Amino acid sequence: MKQLTTLIAAVAMFFLTADSIAQPTPIKSEITDVTIYLEGAVVTRTATVNLKQGANQITLTGITNLANENTIQVKAPDGVLLQSVHYGIDYARMNRVSPEVQAKKDSLADARFSLKTKQALKATYNQELALLEANRSIGGDDTVLLVEDIEDMANFYRDRVKEIYYKTLELEEEEKELNELISRLSNELANMNQLGKRNVAEVDLKLNASTAGKKQIQVSYFVWQAGWIPSYDIRSKDTGSPVVLNYGAKVRQSTGSDWTDVRLTLSSGNPVMGGTPPELQPWRLYLQEQYRKQGYGVNYRMAEPAAMEMDAAYEDVAMGGVEIERKVLATTFEVEADFSIPSDNVFYEVGLDQFQMTAEYRHFSVPKMQQSTFLTAAVTGWEQYSLLPGEASIYFQGDYVGTSFIDPFITTDTLQLSLGQDPGVVITHEKINDFCKTSTFGGKKSTSRAYKIVAMNTRPEKVSLRIEDQVPLSSDSDITIEVEEMSGAKYDFETGKLTWDIDLQPGESKEVVLRFTVKYPKKKPISNL
Repeated sequence: MKQLTTLIAAVAMFFLTADSIAQPTPIKSEITDVTIYLEGAVVTRTATVNLKQGANQITLTGITNLANENTIQVKAPDGVLLQSVHYGIDYARMNRVSPEVQAKKDSLADARFSLKTKQALKATYNQELALLEANRSIGGDDTVLLVEDIEDMANFYRDRVKEIYYKTLELEEEEKELNELISRLSNELANMNQLGKRNVAEVDLKLNASTAGKKQIQVSYFVWQAGWIPSYDIRSKDTGSPVVLNYGAKVRQSTGSDWTDVRLTLSSGNPVMGGTPPELQPWRLYLQEQYRKQGYGVNYRMAEPAAMEMDAAYEDVAMGGVEIERKVLATTFEVEADFSIPSDNVFYEVGLDQFQMTAEYRHFSVPKMQQSTFLTAAVTGWEQYSLLPGEASIYFQGDYVGTSFIDPFITTDTLQLSLGQDPGVVITHEKINDFCKTSTFGGKKSTSRAYKIVAMNTRPEKVSLRIEDQVPLSSDSDITIEVEEMSGAKYDFETGKLTWDIDLQPGESKEVVLRFTVKYPKKKPISNL
């Protein structure tokens, strides 16, 4: 009997031990680091686990089911041997209603019930009003009414109808507020349900610890539901100051988990997916002229960063609170302050850095098309900052003047920016009628055109002004064009463009004249001269 009791106890102990090993301990992890690429992000979660010496089995819960399973990586501390990793979906939790969701459902049900009661009360008032309307006659045909009775009934009818109308208006306002509340609660509940169904994945880990104690485990994975785009604003205080470029990013994510106070890193490269190293493909060169002749146009594209990033040289540069790691094909920004980004797919602004760049200011005008001048800035030195293509908001003297687009892959070493119209430089474009005439000689016609352009500087400082106009081009051997006067302009014979670069002192005005004559067969008139 004693041997049987010992055997039963041993079997019970075996099953208890086996059950304790088989049932993993659920551990909640927190998102601590995120590296965001132009498309996609690598999310790192950290969990503190209490391990016993020897074999341990734990489950990290609350992980999004949008994670790319092939990219999951687990980092264990020294003294902890990682034996196996398994990623899966907790389908039971997917269908489980959380207390937060249940509370939101209860609030929605209360709002809907309150709306029904308001609607029922308004219907009751409407029925009472219809009853009063149907019984407005006082007494019968043979009834003699006193004036006091009529006044009492009129006062009662007026007061009650007024009260009903007021109550109905109040109910309609309350219905409007309840409908807005129901709409908001419905959207919040839908989002909560969506998030709840996303954060249902888990990672099962089998670990062997050399010593017992609290250890930190990190798990990272890639998700596509995130990204960022560059955002710039360019500011100039006046024409004597450098241009200040504020480099920022617009970050979005809909991974199913809010990123709260995380260490954020932004990268312009492509993430290397999985653990398989990239394979180099043949690097073929093409002549640009041949490429154009084939009709494809020249397409400036970056090579695949995933294939070339492994041997990229880099340097670390600390600038304005953001650690910048420059590589040949990618730039990485490490935002020092912790940042929070909700999982709502809305863009949030993240400041990255600020640069000062040298600018040459010049006024520009094409008076033939628009009799106004524009202040422009030719910015140099921008290429050293590893800019990406993106939209830039432009401010001059504190005022917003428009947007520009920065594309470093097609822009030259000078970035041309328009700072808006400047009414301080006045320009006019007039036809000189005395020189505009048409004459016929033999079988030829001769038409002359003359224009006067006057520019005046009303600003308190000197300005440099570039004026552009044009001379027509001949598309037929029977048409000849003679330029008779152009006031020293630079003449591009291929395009017909004329360019004047002039300096104007404060209060000074200058005039340039353009005169040309076109000769053509008199029986073939020119329609657009």
